[in-house]
Amino acid sequence: MREQCYREYFYGDDLEVEKNLSVIEGAQANLLRELIQSKGISGRKLPEIPLFLAMQYGRTLRSAEDQSDRFEAMAKLCLSGSFDEDALRSVRIRVENSSTLSTANAIKTSPLLYDLQQVLIENKTKIPFVISDHPVVITNWFCRRRFPSNHGTGLAAAGLQIFMPISPKFSLMLLDAGTYRIADKCGYLLLTKGKDVHGLNALQWINADKVIYVPQDLEETQLKSLTMTTGRKDRRFEFTRADKLADGTGFAVTDKDEYAAPTEGARSELVVIGGTKPAKDIRFSGLDLKSRPQFYDDGSMVSPLRDPYWLQIVEDFIGNDTGIQQPHSDFAAFVASHPLEPYIGQRLRQYRNSN
Repeated sequence: MREQCYREYFYGDDLEVEKNLSVIEGAQANLLRELIQSKGISGRKLPEIPLFLAMQYGRTLRSAEDQSDRFEAMAKLCLSGSFDEDALRSVRIRVENSSTLSTANAIKTSPLLYDLQQVLIENKTKIPFVISDHPVVITNWFCRRRFPSNHGTGLAAAGLQIFMPISPKFSLMLLDAGTYRIADKCGYLLLTKGKDVHGLNALQWINADKVIYVPQDLEETQLKSLTMTTGRKDRRFEFTRADKLADGTGFAVTDKDEYAAPTEGARSELVVIGGTKPAKDIRFSGLDLKSRPQFYDDGSMVSPLRDPYWLQIVEDFIGNDTGIQQPHSDFAAFVASHPLEPYIGQRLRQYRNSN
């Protein structure tokens, strides 16, 4: 049991990262207690829940392994053609301190989630929520329906849905209010149908790395049904290569993996690494797609966005030489002074006005 959701010196042997994270964890533990006791989200500081969910997503062993796997794919692509393919397939290339990097990246990019609608879900059924060792589920019903070639799991994507149980009876959810309509009351939603809870539990089963934790009051029939859910994947990202067309008008997707040499005669190549297509979406009674969704689509291979101006502001903050080191307490000042600040969308006005 000690090894589950635990690894000694996960963030390095100097323990500095773990010490810093423990400070954040203390505040987040208080946040969860207050949410459950008050049964409400309204009145919370906007960044609190996005930071919590982003951190929980980035700090798991699965996320750390994904970080290394993606780097390995790109490294082997760069080496393909210069080394024997069998030799490349036989070696592993790993990122040192990938756990620290994945956690840091998740924390730094959490402002991308500020425009999402925040919802606290209370489970009023007899079926408790289950939780896995990779508990934050990211999916996108809107993109699967409207843009089937784009999975929409990027944090800036239109239609994004994020879900995580915080107890057998409560869960947190973030979703794009520009593409979904939800029957919540000031960020609070009751689930009263067992099939809805079972559907959310199935997402935990699909998303799990190695372990799923089941409350004692989950009935055996429910557990058996859960284990029969299909859609689990070992590889958590997709690797797409596309050759530039001879006339320069676009790109043609190929079936090449990272070990194949570039196409002879191709002028250039586009490589896209993205999350795998989620096997299921977040769906339950009271949640629907809007008939007139709001989103930004530039027609490229990239998923449609919620707010391209906000994405650019966050990227500038992360990429700024000093911004990388800045705590999020300085983010508001960075946004206020950014030339794109007047153009951010309506859903971010609450952040603008609160700072």
